[in-house]
Amino acid sequence: MVNDTSPVYTSPIEIRFRGSYDYDGLLRLIRGYFGRHLFDKKEPKFKFKTGGSGSEVEFKMIANRKVTHYIKVYFKVEGHFWDVKVQEVMINGKKEKRTNGKIEIKISGEFELDYNNRFGTHKGDKLSPKMENTIEKWMQKVLDEKETGLQFGDNKSSGKSYMKKVLTQLGDEIKEFLNMECY
Repeated sequence: MVNDTSPVYTSPIEIRFRGSYDYDGLLRLIRGYFGRHLFDKKEPKFKFKTGGSGSEVEFKMIANRKVTHYIKVYFKVEGHFWDVKVQEVMINGKKEKRTNGKIEIKISGEFELDYNNRFGTHKGDKLSPKMENTIEKWMQKVLDEKETGLQFGDNKSSGKSYMKKVLTQLGDEIKEFLNMECY
């Protein structure tokens, strides 16, 4: 089919925080979230720079998951940390290491219908490009058209709605972990 990925939200979920937090625990939370939801995860970017006012850290984690034979979802978390300084603080009478600094985390997702091109035409079909395009557009309309398509209800709940829930839930878990008072 002539279908690419569609974003779940028009812009990513952004979390900004300044204060004391557990850096290792935060990364462990994000990595664990991918594992709990059975995503295939990659970490293509991790930068660590030291400087005068503190260190700077950047990371990117991408993941995908085949939800059904027809729907595949994509997940991306990008983080940027500034003025990162490790300090020892007393928490409940124990000395613990905490990281102090600024955080910006962006969480975004996409979904793709007919990722395997099962319902598209294939090279061995010997159709003219115009006919091939017409058939694919008709199939896309029959399967994915909002409100009237055969699989629209399933696609919406398994694709876009599923990713909305997953993205929002990760954002809420990060905010709770950072003890943010406003959501």
